[in-house]
Amino acid sequence: MLCNICREGLTGIWDPSQAKRVCEIKEFNENFLGNDSRTRIPLPTALGDANQHPSQYMFGHHLTLESYNRSVAQGCILCCRSEHGSQDIDQTFMGYFSLFTIYFGKHNPIMGIFKSGTYIGGLSLTVYNASTRDFSLELSPSTGDAATLALVQRWVDTCVQSHQQCSQMTPFIPQYLLQLDEANGLFHLVSADQIDPQSRASVRYCTLSHCYRLEENSLRLTASTLETLSRPQCLSILPLAYQDAFAVVARLGLRHLWIDHLCIPQDRLQSHSHEEMKNVFSNSFCGIGAMGSAVPSSGLFVERKSELVVPTILQVQLNAGGTKGLVKLDNPNLKNFRDEPLVKTAKGLRERLLTPRMVHFASSLVYWECHGAQCSEISPENMVLLPKSYHGLVQGSNKDVDLLLPQPAWKPIVMVLPLYWETADPQAYTLDRWFNLLNTSTQCTATAPEERLNCVDSAVVGTKAELQEYGCDDTYLAGIWKATLPKALVWAVECVADRRPTESQGPSWSWAAVNGVIRYDNRKMEGIVNGELCEFIDANCTTNEMNSVISGRLTLKGNLLTVKLGYDDYNDYGLPQYVLTARYSTQMNVLELKDGNSGGCLVKAPEDAGHLYEWYIRFDTEEDMKKHTQTVLLPICLTPTLNKAREVFMYGIALFKLDSRFYTRCGMWKILMPSEQEARGVLQALPELEITII
Repeated sequence: MLCNICREGLTGIWDPSQAKRVCEIKEFNENFLGNDSRTRIPLPTALGDANQHPSQYMFGHHLTLESYNRSVAQGCILCCRSEHGSQDIDQTFMGYFSLFTIYFGKHNPIMGIFKSGTYIGGLSLTVYNASTRDFSLELSPSTGDAATLALVQRWVDTCVQSHQQCSQMTPFIPQYLLQLDEANGLFHLVSADQIDPQSRASVRYCTLSHCYRLEENSLRLTASTLETLSRPQCLSILPLAYQDAFAVVARLGLRHLWIDHLCIPQDRLQSHSHEEMKNVFSNSFCGIGAMGSAVPSSGLFVERKSELVVPTILQVQLNAGGTKGLVKLDNPNLKNFRDEPLVKTAKGLRERLLTPRMVHFASSLVYWECHGAQCSEISPENMVLLPKSYHGLVQGSNKDVDLLLPQPAWKPIVMVLPLYWETADPQAYTLDRWFNLLNTSTQCTATAPEERLNCVDSAVVGTKAELQEYGCDDTYLAGIWKATLPKALVWAVECVADRRPTESQGPSWSWAAVNGVIRYDNRKMEGIVNGELCEFIDANCTTNEMNSVISGRLTLKGNLLTVKLGYDDYNDYGLPQYVLTARYSTQMNVLELKDGNSGGCLVKAPEDAGHLYEWYIRFDTEEDMKKHTQTVLLPICLTPTLNKAREVFMYGIALFKLDSRFYTRCGMWKILMPSEQEARGVLQALPELEITII
């Protein structure tokens, strides 16, 4: 929702009698912010009459801290964006606690909020050439009431009738299922052997995906509880989330539900294979996601106030000529989906990718995912991740731009968006989407070492099929496609761990080996033809009895360098502290590249090098950085810069030498060279070596 002060200010920007123009931005910069260029508000290019256009002004917002806090308490999506303290500003200069600006960008206007002279947040105002009929702006009071479950039934019916890809399940029955006796409020455990062989093909079951924490008196399937659970039991003995899941099963006209802790013997977990779990979820008729529940006792369904959940849509004037348009303010609920307890787990992501169709009960909304659609209660027909077209505001005119969302090689899921840039090479596009998925998957918390890789195994199947279609090498090596080597070795870690996991999650050259968020600079890795600086020779992986990768060897032929490193105070770059902590906490400056044999200097970093973005090394863990004096560098590839034709980036990986035969990866590095010729010249005199990384 939008508070009255934000609403009245936004709709009144063209009329000085409605929205108070406190001062021009130029005056604000000069008289309030002084000479601190990092906090000055950029002056917009004048559109129309520079003296009248709203983009030139600071507008009055809240008069007092009390007014501001009331709007925050009400849930105003603009006022709630502040991550700073509530200091008062100079009342004698402006007379307001907070101010706002309106910036007319290339595509959408942006409303920015300021207090204490500091930008505290803003919102892109998406302009649609659509109508409010594209959204459901009235929600029922509960995510578990008759109206909501009727919508879920409609999604299921549409999917079953229309989506062929969602109905490719094989006749499969898990070892155990929970069977519902709705009339008597009972359930009991049934084994696959107890189901009539002639009716097995028609048995449809739901799966429950949920977060689990062992609580007092938690009911689990073990050898000691098998007999009890096999007899009819009251639904009331189950945690609330399980009871709610049975309510969904009943509404869909089904009788069977699979819940891991009640259908997998918890005292024989090792005997339950990875493939069995894949079969359970990939053959589920419909998955039920307890997205908003941290523990089973908290339930699936929630009460909510519609006005705090639905998007804010209002009509505003877009230019001095009086053209009006519908503006949809960014809806925080879709972004909040990322923060739901189950979404943040590797287990949850894996089950979402495996389950053909799935309904999610989040903390304020119900969502739908299948191969053919992504929906929510707000967008019940198909979720508008990006509008089919939107207006670009250029010199006061409107321009329609079409954006098509390509289908990934795996089941599309909410908040894992496809990439929007186009490429003539479908193979490159497939791999780009793979790298994008890895960024999402590595943000998820794994509870077991194998989950780091296993959570994307469904996407592996789809990607492999596409690579085969393109005639590309589809060999998959511990999270890396052979077709992307050696460039795909250059990944970086954000939110790094103190040290490497005590239990192996894969070979050191694989992103799965370390905990943290993985970033691939994959778009820049495609630029120079024959830009590789080393040669891939061979690779192999070793798996355990559960078919999980535990180790591997990768052999490359290339040049080894030593390096002189230094520290920098990245606080001088004016970045937020959380960005510095997440991205640069294990980064050091590359000062010199040296010949590994003679120790002679091959190239020095320029005195004006921007070490935040070039001439740096980023270690995989804090423990690796502490051993930086042992680092050797292996150049991997050259890529062009985005701004100058001749300059190139040299990318590589950092290694520790174990013995005369083996190395382990400890980080990645990047330097800027004046040209490709000079970059190759640095390596020309160095011997080529075969290097095996484990």
